[in-house]
Amino acid sequence: MRLIFFLIILLFICDYISAQTSTIDSLIDLGKSLKNEEKINNLISISRAYFLLGDTMSRRYSSEACVLSKEAGYEEGIGKASLFLGISYNEKAKNNAETDSALKYFKISSDILSGIKHPWAGFGYENGGAIYRNRGWYPEAIDFLFKALKVYQMNNDSLQSSKTISSIGYSYDRIKNHEEAISWQRKAIMMFPKSGDILVKGLAFGRIGISYDEMGIYDSAHFYNKKALDIFVEAKDHFYITQWLSNIGNTYIKQGNYFQAEKYLNRSIHLNIKDIDKSTKFNNLGKVYLETGRYQEAEVILDSAIYLAGKFDRIEALSEAYFRKYELNLALKKPDKALDFFVKYSSIKDSIQNEEKIKQTAYMKIRYETEQKENELLREKAENEKLAKEKALITISVFNRNKWIIGISSLSLIIIFFLLFISQRIKRKIQSEKDAAVIKEKEMGLNAVITAQEEERKRIAKDLHDGIVQQLGGVIIGWRLLLENSKEDKKSEKVLLNTLEDSSDELREISHRMMPKALAELGVIAAIDDLLQSNLEHLGIIYEFEHFGIDERIQENIEICIYRVTQELVNNIIKHSKADLVNIQLYKTGNMLVMTVEDNGIGFPLDHKKDGIGLINITTRLDAVNGSVHFGPGIEKGTLISLKIPLT
Repeated sequence: MRLIFFLIILLFICDYISAQTSTIDSLIDLGKSLKNEEKINNLISISRAYFLLGDTMSRRYSSEACVLSKEAGYEEGIGKASLFLGISYNEKAKNNAETDSALKYFKISSDILSGIKHPWAGFGYENGGAIYRNRGWYPEAIDFLFKALKVYQMNNDSLQSSKTISSIGYSYDRIKNHEEAISWQRKAIMMFPKSGDILVKGLAFGRIGISYDEMGIYDSAHFYNKKALDIFVEAKDHFYITQWLSNIGNTYIKQGNYFQAEKYLNRSIHLNIKDIDKSTKFNNLGKVYLETGRYQEAEVILDSAIYLAGKFDRIEALSEAYFRKYELNLALKKPDKALDFFVKYSSIKDSIQNEEKIKQTAYMKIRYETEQKENELLREKAENEKLAKEKALITISVFNRNKWIIGISSLSLIIIFFLLFISQRIKRKIQSEKDAAVIKEKEMGLNAVITAQEEERKRIAKDLHDGIVQQLGGVIIGWRLLLENSKEDKKSEKVLLNTLEDSSDELREISHRMMPKALAELGVIAAIDDLLQSNLEHLGIIYEFEHFGIDERIQENIEICIYRVTQELVNNIIKHSKADLVNIQLYKTGNMLVMTVEDNGIGFPLDHKKDGIGLINITTRLDAVNGSVHFGPGIEKGTLISLKIPLT
């Protein structure tokens, strides 16, 4: 079966190569009759076709297109040809010099194409940003990615925008700014309904998992990594499936859960088709075997890691494999072998460090030369300023006497103004203390009013439920029994009974709204979930409610505040927003409770007066718990409301 599958794949590849070769031949024949810009664009098309085949001829045709474009003064041609030159150098790069050439051409391409507002400018910035990130130059990478994002957004390219937003987030993760990284990944996820790329959504979830893993929040890391894995499995993307199985296994290793780590790493290795990607996974599995005392299995898997790392020139993986073998032989009490592997590990480690020093030295040289040029400009500027100062001193000496008179007068005025300023400051301080006392008194009154309102709601809800609702229930049961035992068909009594049952249900609903049972017994998360289901689901409004970091009940007054504010916002969405998608997030960060409510409706005008009863109720309740609210536009459209409440 495997042989048949391989032959089918081989046949497909041959057909594809044959079709591409035929396309290239047609383009070459066509180019013989073309001139000027048409010929240049044809050469760029040939270069692109060779690139898709992985053929180095791509560089030859893009170079020819670049030369002809410069001779013709055709800026668009220079920009496009430079883009494919950069791609050809980057894809086939064997050393730093070729990578430097790729970066140079990406810069040329993006500078020219952005100047003429061509949509391809984004690809130059995006590829250049990737090179910077791989080299560890994260500020430069983020700068290029922001420029790429600007180009994509100007051209309404939602797919490339979402990919770039996720790349920006991953760059922030590499510089340990994990909260900023997670924020950007969430933006990429929110763009999914418009971009429609399920892999970008999965990648964003997975990169959130990576951030939480780096932060040591392993439960959240597992949640998002497994969410990403489900998406990759659905999309049948084997590369990302094997990558995230390995990521999940690594998190389990950090937790010391070697059973689960082994399970996921074995699945990753089993599904990994390419040997080039296996050496790191073998090293991780070897670590599991070593920690669980299975030394023979550890030796076999680490030998495989050494073989594959050497075969595919994976220096860092080879270094790690030698170090694992050093640890293994120490555990087996074989000091001579352990020393041999440690020497090999140290040799590779030193070579890696030396390469890094060369890179750093080259980078420092560039910085030094740049600083030298800047210093020359500064010296020239300082010389000009010196001449200007000497000229000014000659002029000032003529008016020196008047200067003293003006100085004394100015000093007197300054003293007078200073005394006035001190006097006004004392008055303002006294007034501010009075105002603070008044505000504090108002806040105490506001808290008392809100507390009294909620207590009254509880009392009325309890009285309704335990009193009149129970009594009506008894009457309904009794009446129903009388009608069932009666031989006569009394239609009017049945109508009255139905009316009485409707009234009882309405009273029970009123009691529930005044103080939901879920809020009192299960807490705010269950109450909000019940509120969204009962209010939005039957209207066909899709909603997502995410919560994390809240493992126990919070203060009752804060739970009530959050529920009432959510109730008001949901009512506003239903009445005014015309939205069909709502996303609510509730989480705790440090000593702060944060809630965001976002919809894709018609939006909230920034100049809209915030004096409606609903908005006043929201701000009043948040003021009572020292909270704050911010209204703004959503990422794509609609409204984004953010609430923050301090937890004491």
